[in-house]
Amino acid sequence: PKRPLVDRLNMAKHGHGLHDWIRVLNKQQTSKRTGPVTLTELAQHQGQDGSVWMAIAGKVYDVSRYVDYHPGGRDELLRGAGMDATSLFYEAHPWVRVDSFLDKFFVGFLQSPSTRLLAGPAPAQPPPPRRQNSDDDVIQLAVPTLPSPAQQSQTREAPSPTPAPAAVPAQQPAKPSVTRTWAQSDDTVIILFHADGVHKQSVLVDFSEEGDAIQIRFTHAGGEHQCLLRPHAPVTTSPEISAQSDLVRIVFHKKTEAMWSNLGDTLLDQAATVTGSASTRAVLLSRVPLSHNTFLYSFFVSNTPPLPRNHVAHHHVISTSIDGHHVARNYTALLAPFPLPGPAPPAGSIQFAIKTYPTGALSARLASLPLGDSVQLSGLRGGLDWPGDGPIAMIAGGTGIAPMLSIIRHALEIGATDGSAAARAQLKGALVWCNHDEEDIFFREELQSLVTPDFRIAHVLSAPTKDWSGHRGRITQSLLAELIPGPSSSPHVYVCGRPGFTAVVMTYLLALGHPRDRCHPLL
Repeated sequence: PKRPLVDRLNMAKHGHGLHDWIRVLNKQQTSKRTGPVTLTELAQHQGQDGSVWMAIAGKVYDVSRYVDYHPGGRDELLRGAGMDATSLFYEAHPWVRVDSFLDKFFVGFLQSPSTRLLAGPAPAQPPPPRRQNSDDDVIQLAVPTLPSPAQQSQTREAPSPTPAPAAVPAQQPAKPSVTRTWAQSDDTVIILFHADGVHKQSVLVDFSEEGDAIQIRFTHAGGEHQCLLRPHAPVTTSPEISAQSDLVRIVFHKKTEAMWSNLGDTLLDQAATVTGSASTRAVLLSRVPLSHNTFLYSFFVSNTPPLPRNHVAHHHVISTSIDGHHVARNYTALLAPFPLPGPAPPAGSIQFAIKTYPTGALSARLASLPLGDSVQLSGLRGGLDWPGDGPIAMIAGGTGIAPMLSIIRHALEIGATDGSAAARAQLKGALVWCNHDEEDIFFREELQSLVTPDFRIAHVLSAPTKDWSGHRGRITQSLLAELIPGPSSSPHVYVCGRPGFTAVVMTYLLALGHPRDRCHPLL
């Protein structure tokens, strides 16, 4: 039987208490960092020769000197010797910052694969996002300290750029500088990202209502990192997020208690471009309704960054302070291939299509923001190099239409400069736009004007009126196969929407045989 906690906390030898360990730390020189540590090498340090190593949260520590200072005693600590002890550590004391008392004994990062890439047939069809989803599905790190980040709310939108194109080469994404590990207990799963110079307020976690898709973004010294995964089993939608200079730690609670054989299916885990990442003041000029709950916002920015050439679907981060908390969201600048409603925007302005959710912290604040007031706007983030080969297929959910409009605009601009029929002839492929009902569709006539024999547009509505003559229900694999060019045409496929929607569509695309390197989820 397990000893009572009070007994285990008094098992350290006399003279080997917490204060004694602090004195050891103060005298200890920082250990020499090494390269990655394999599981095989780690297993060679189980204490037989006095050398005890263990891995916690992806980092390997030499705890040989700490053995006699451990409050639970030698035997308790040696349970994790020579192995990945992350689950044991967080099960016993999840509130403890291990770096605070072991950082000087850091050996290297644990080299161990944590997830598998998606392959094979599509799993059972999970439902795409429901209408009642709100901005409260996004958790925003509010306090730049460990271990108590405040959790904010939001929904999904897409990624993108800013006004008139200029001949500026795109900044290349940094070489891979982020490692990801994970750990679990029966009821929790911990995802850890290790990177230098983590921007603590940049961590954004978005997820599907069902907890079967997770989207993570953060910036660090090397750029921005994006991750989209389908966990092995559903998780609750209230993760605990903390960050420090070299670590992002996200704890999800499993809906069903069980040990997982793997983390799940990784749909995206890569670096993204960051151009001019410093935030600047953006003044609200106008707010024009596009639909019953979506508005076209126009902001003036004194130093709008020029668009990289042949680079599409960037996004910006809009942030502000609400009740003392820093709240941020990624939004795509609206670069449409046709004139937008409302007053003509002056030079230096950036426009966004933003859906308002009653319980959404940031979208509700923007909906009531007085004209002339300001928010913070980041530089360009994300985006993709224009492929320039083959047709394009775009699948958008809700306001995920925004990056698709910038892609269409770019395709037209490289075809001709006057937007004529000659330019439209260069646009080949399909756009599939999924919404709840007819009221959610804006720019309907403008989009219809882009249709040609080589470019089709299909609307899919999950809850249309009885008079709707288009596609009904939610997107399915068979419907997708019907609406977009098949793999034999080698299209580049772009997907943007809520995390659940994006994950489901990506699953269908891969199951239909579209190559992974030609499928582009836009986070």
